[in-house]
Amino acid sequence: MIEFFKVLWSVIKSHWGTIGGLIAGLGLFWWFNIYEVPTNPIWYWVVAITSGLFVATLGWFFAPVIAATLGIWGLLGTASTGIAIVTLKGIALVNAALASIGGTVFIGKSVITGIAFVFGTTIGGVIDLFF
Repeated sequence: MIEFFKVLWSVIKSHWGTIGGLIAGLGLFWWFNIYEVPTNPIWYWVVAITSGLFVATLGWFFAPVIAATLGIWGLLGTASTGIAIVTLKGIALVNAALASIGGTVFIGKSVITGIAFVFGTTIGGVIDLFF
């Protein structure tokens, strides 16, 4: 569990400005949604897709943390070398977990990002539709 927080903290430290900018931009976006254009039906699609892009961006940055967490929990099986991913530590754990998800590290990050986009689009559309 300590490994999870170490990886999470390293991701937050390395992307602090980007994450802060995304959060500020999303806050401005929701303010504009609530006070400026709540009756335009196209706006619901704009909110849904923008929410999806926001969550996908966070998914891209936090993909190593998500993959490492799945690896620590023992949900990903073995690495390509035959070693159980749950026994790995550090960057070896992250790379093996991402490769286990997508075949390569890049595709593993892309899979997590795609799932985050679908999740963010769905949640953004539902929130905008009902609130």
